[in-house]
Amino acid sequence: MAEVKNVFIKSKMNLDLDSRLVPSGEYRQGFNIQVSKSEGADVGALENVLGNKELANLATLSGGGANTQIIGQFTDVSNNTIYIFLTNNTDAFYLTEPSFNTAGGNYIYSYNVLTGDSTLLVTGSFLNFSTTNPIYGVNMIENLLFWTDNRNQPRKINVNLANPNLDINPTYYTTEDQISVTKYYPFQAINLYKANGDQYETTMYDVVSQKLPDNVTLNPYFQGTGVGNTLPSTYPGDPDFLEDKFVRFSYRFKYDDNEYSPFATFTQACFIPKQDGFFLNEDEKEAYRSTIVSFMENKVNEILLQIPLPSAANNLANLYKISEIDILYKEADRQTVEVVDTILKTSFASLTNYIINNQNFIEYKYQGTKPFKTLPESNLIRVFDKSPVKALAQEISGNRIIYGNYQDQHTPPATLDYNVNVSKKIDFSLPIAQTPAGTTSYIEYPNSTIKQNRNYQVGVVLSDRYGRTSSVILSSNQSQQIEGTDAFDVSTVFHNYRTAADQTNIPITSWPGDSLKVLFNTEITSLKSFANGNPGLYNGDTNSSLYNPLGWFSYKIVVKQFEQEYYNVYLPGILRGYPKDITIPDGDTADSTAFITLINDNINKVPRDLSEVGPEQKQYRSSVQLYGRVTPNYIASTIPTFNEQFNPGIATNTVNTIGEQDFVLGNTASPPADYIDIYQTISNPYLGRITQVLSNEIGGVPAQSTSYNFFLGIYETAPVESRLNIYYETSTSGFISELNAAIADGTADTANGLYAYTFNLTEATALSTEVSSQFGLLSPSSGDSPIQTGTLTLVSVVNGAGTTVQLGNNGTYFNLVSYPGTGAFDPTVPSTYDKWALQTTREFYYGPNANIEGFFTFNFLSGGTTPLSATGTLQNIAPTISPKPSTISLTEGVTTINVGGANFSAVNGTIITAQQTNNLEYSITSQPAGNLFSINSSTAVITVSGNPTGANALTIQVKDAGEATDSFTTSAIFGEAPINVGFGKTNEDMISNALYAQGGTSLAIYWTNNDANANASQVLDGTLGGLNTNALVLPTTLPGSTDNYFKKLTTTVVDSKPQQIEYANSQYNALGTGASQSEGGLTAGTAYIRLNISFLNDTFPEGFNSTSSSSVFPYAMFPIVLQYRATGGGASDWVTAKDIEGQDIQFGSTQKNQYNYYNTVSISQQTALQNNGALANSSRANNYNGTQVDNTSTNSGANAFTSSQVSVGSINSQQSDFLQSTVSKTFAFGTSESYSTIDNKLGDYRLIIRYPYGVDGSGLTSDYIVPGAQQFPVDDWYGSSMFEYNIDWGDFYYPNNTLETSFAYRVSFAGYNAQNSALQDSPDITLYAREWMGKYVSQFFTDAALTQAWSPNNYSAITGWHSYSPHESGYVADNGMEFSNFINNNSTNYTQIYSETNRRWAAFFESTGKKRVATAIPSVTNS
Repeated sequence: MAEVKNVFIKSKMNLDLDSRLVPSGEYRQGFNIQVSKSEGADVGALENVLGNKELANLATLSGGGANTQIIGQFTDVSNNTIYIFLTNNTDAFYLTEPSFNTAGGNYIYSYNVLTGDSTLLVTGSFLNFSTTNPIYGVNMIENLLFWTDNRNQPRKINVNLANPNLDINPTYYTTEDQISVTKYYPFQAINLYKANGDQYETTMYDVVSQKLPDNVTLNPYFQGTGVGNTLPSTYPGDPDFLEDKFVRFSYRFKYDDNEYSPFATFTQACFIPKQDGFFLNEDEKEAYRSTIVSFMENKVNEILLQIPLPSAANNLANLYKISEIDILYKEADRQTVEVVDTILKTSFASLTNYIINNQNFIEYKYQGTKPFKTLPESNLIRVFDKSPVKALAQEISGNRIIYGNYQDQHTPPATLDYNVNVSKKIDFSLPIAQTPAGTTSYIEYPNSTIKQNRNYQVGVVLSDRYGRTSSVILSSNQSQQIEGTDAFDVSTVFHNYRTAADQTNIPITSWPGDSLKVLFNTEITSLKSFANGNPGLYNGDTNSSLYNPLGWFSYKIVVKQFEQEYYNVYLPGILRGYPKDITIPDGDTADSTAFITLINDNINKVPRDLSEVGPEQKQYRSSVQLYGRVTPNYIASTIPTFNEQFNPGIATNTVNTIGEQDFVLGNTASPPADYIDIYQTISNPYLGRITQVLSNEIGGVPAQSTSYNFFLGIYETAPVESRLNIYYETSTSGFISELNAAIADGTADTANGLYAYTFNLTEATALSTEVSSQFGLLSPSSGDSPIQTGTLTLVSVVNGAGTTVQLGNNGTYFNLVSYPGTGAFDPTVPSTYDKWALQTTREFYYGPNANIEGFFTFNFLSGGTTPLSATGTLQNIAPTISPKPSTISLTEGVTTINVGGANFSAVNGTIITAQQTNNLEYSITSQPAGNLFSINSSTAVITVSGNPTGANALTIQVKDAGEATDSFTTSAIFGEAPINVGFGKTNEDMISNALYAQGGTSLAIYWTNNDANANASQVLDGTLGGLNTNALVLPTTLPGSTDNYFKKLTTTVVDSKPQQIEYANSQYNALGTGASQSEGGLTAGTAYIRLNISFLNDTFPEGFNSTSSSSVFPYAMFPIVLQYRATGGGASDWVTAKDIEGQDIQFGSTQKNQYNYYNTVSISQQTALQNNGALANSSRANNYNGTQVDNTSTNSGANAFTSSQVSVGSINSQQSDFLQSTVSKTFAFGTSESYSTIDNKLGDYRLIIRYPYGVDGSGLTSDYIVPGAQQFPVDDWYGSSMFEYNIDWGDFYYPNNTLETSFAYRVSFAGYNAQNSALQDSPDITLYAREWMGKYVSQFFTDAALTQAWSPNNYSAITGWHSYSPHESGYVADNGMEFSNFINNNSTNYTQIYSETNRRWAAFFESTGKKRVATAIPSVTNS
């Protein structure tokens, strides 16, 4: 039978033709066949196809159950492996809103067709497979298996790493982060702060400078060796590498499949200027000389980079498959990004990991290391991975993954609800729940600030966990929000130049810089929508049905700012107006023009416009606009004396002319003139003439003399405006979940009251003062403790009349300021919970209606819904009178006092200067009898009626609107001030009695307000040669009222005779009648003291033979001191008192009454006795032999009286007659009314008189007159006193209540060039003086009313000495001339004749009749 053979090389089935017509190589129909494709002879032959065979039941193997289905597979022919995707999850809502099945069984297996082995590679609900979403796109590139299912984001696994150990439950891939094509995106910037003890500090350091800029203080961060780090630096890097650079740092991750993440957000520039940006020493001069600021270089050379991590460092490889961390470096003026170091996975476990607010960090120390690798340009523009959100199709081409039919991005919210503010940096605070981004820039970037005079548009960029970012989202809020004291505007804000008020509130030396702040009002939301592409918010919990790994995960703040580069122009001063001696051109004014000197680089910073100019042109303009920033300034229109910050507002200065100095100023002189107020004028520099803004002129005034001070002035050029409409990323970013939690906390409300609220507002409260306590919100659950977090807004402020005086937190009266809590919550620790305080925004005055207008009700909202309220009351502050003079000195006849507040005035308690005199009412509440004084209740002018004299006590009171008062008592003194009543006398008889005693008598008189520490001690001992020096024993405490203010102590000693002698030592506590001890002493006015001591002398005993050569006479010496101490002084503070002319008060003087009889003549003829009885020494005590007592001891001759005499002897049968010799001293002390340069000496005084001593003169023996036997001249004196004392004190200007205010004197007409010459001239003209003591005459007048000053005749600078004496007997002659004299008590033969010649004084008088201070001296005898 014939055999027909056919081959079907065409492998084509043909049913169109009849079987008889089918061509060779084709076949009519075939079942279960295949055409052989071998190269053998049977090519084209038909072969049977083998049937299906079950190799493995993966549904059973996986445990997924009967519903487990294969939804995708990929055959790797080269490796004989099939990769199979299985799931038992069927999502019924896959077309509307795909759901997540927490219990879904999802598996990826590999099956080796050669070995028949099945390996589970990945399993878990996170795979989120569904039978409704088959996996069509599966590809292999080397060992990486990629797939996409149009349900989840594209994914991949490394099949070699997935389960190399063939574990039943593989664990290499367990989360979405590990299998997504796009890896975890490190969105957080590196931190540049860390803790140092209990404080935080920036991690940018200068570690190579041994000392701080003061060149004294050691740098605490210096990396040296030795004690105190005194040896050279051990710094390993390049210390100068960063000096001229603005560097920013970032990082990126490398993953186990060699992918790199996008760059994390870069830090801000790591820059701190040398000297911390301060001008020191001569820096300002150097700046305007060189036109650069030399210290504006980076002092940073070590930076501790605090790198945030998504987990602990030792878990990075396991959880995120991170194998390396690159430390990235970028300079501000370069586009390239470089790598300075790579941290390998092998080092992860050894890194120090720390946690702040649940965030992990590692620290990397950068020490001037140069980068070692530059990254390609493609890395720079890769701000995120462009991997689809989901894709239906996937294929490979040239080892590249290509996706089709995909969703490339999420749909972001159209807007967000936030406001923006620019203000000073907030004090450092770590990221916490309430402020998830923290407020760290205060410490982190200490010298950084946001540029002023700029517009900023702030946007928000959202990102999912894998770096898919949204477009920039702006705010929909169109209303200003008040938070604390800050106003938050919409998303675009203008930051103006800081004003003068800002400088007052924030001194430039402590200004921390400004920063942008974003206030989120509502949470960031996104409703997940399959149809619209809204991703929702991230949820990484696979145990939740809301699991959403692709939701919005993080946010980043971005800023658009068009104003870019600008220059600072450093100038040698800015001249406001034209230079000195320049005539201002017509039509111009001094204030409308300024000049600047352009040298060095300033010529380029302010360039000339050179287009459209002629070849001969010498003046140009400049298109550059200038903003003044620092200006020279001056005080009282002088040359510049300082410079200060200038606030230009929004107006610029225009440089209308640039040219050489001489040409611009029209200097045509030959040689050209120089201008001292133009810098380097001799070099004819380029000048810029500037058009001033008349309402805000800049610069220092021109020279006023031949010198001029140049101070640094600074202009800022208007910035270049960029045309690039781009946003710049900031270093502020965070988790959306934390931000939303903070927003929710900020709007939550669980409070039902205010916690720990108090209020204290007075009219003296300053602006911006917190007048409430820092109070919290009251927890409703506990009732008496605060809640941790919450919100509070001020809705309104209503006064007591029901009038709303403030609506919202707008600062009309008050601002509500907030203090967020930090740290773990503890209701007993205020810093751990949110607090608020009310702060004043105005000053207050307590007026007549303050009880109504000053009562405030504060209405709050907590959480936006719950109303809360509190009250506060304005408190009055009592008025004050100032000054409160204890005396008011007036001339007699004055009818008004305190005109224009000349003597006193009052203010109420308000801080408002313009209202401090409002509603004050004055009154006199006490005055002397007669009611001669009345006061105007409004002006406080006192009207005087009648003719009051002397001191008049007045009590003045002022009352304010709140009925509060202040008062004071003053003494209105017509004439000189009187002394205080405490400097007076009581029990005067005791004084005389004290000094009449049997033996030695001593007396101490005290004028003091402290009787407890006035011990006299032995201030007058025997250093002058006296006997029984231990006999001066004074009481240690002063007698009081119980002793009638007088106390006497007696002591008995045996002298050398021997005789038993009693010494009496007395103390007198001198107080004015009715005065208390506290009123003692001299506290006002001018006091005097007058002391007269008389020596009662008898005739010589018979047999006394005096010869003509004898110069020895009987004498008695009386040691006396007047001492002073300031009020409040101690027992050892007594010093020699000074008089009102500043001279030491010393009682030294010698009275010498001498009668020589060499011829026996009638006593009636011995007129020499009365003429020679005189003051022999006006300032020292003389010894018995006529020599002056030395001045080497405390109790020298300057502190003692001496009285000596020779009297008529018995030869003239006058034994019954005896002479009385008197010595007198007067002093004035306290307030010096006549000489303003003399210090007033008000305080405590004491007068101490010691018992006298002396010799009888017979035979030149040293027999003591007191005490002892054989007294001179007869023994009858023993046991009785031979001295009389007269002590008087009182008011110098009103002695013994005298009303005299003018005293007559006789004055020599002629002037002399020496005091002795003047004393020889008899006074011959009548003049008048205010003072009754000759020693203290200060001014002579020609009239008794003391209105016409005397002008000495023929005055010259050397002939001003004039003598003067009392005009006639009277008060001056009796009391004021220190008239030492003698009298005969029983005979008229020796009666003293009182006339103007008895005691003369001489002093030097100026041409005005004013006595030259301390020149008055009394006349003395020559014998």
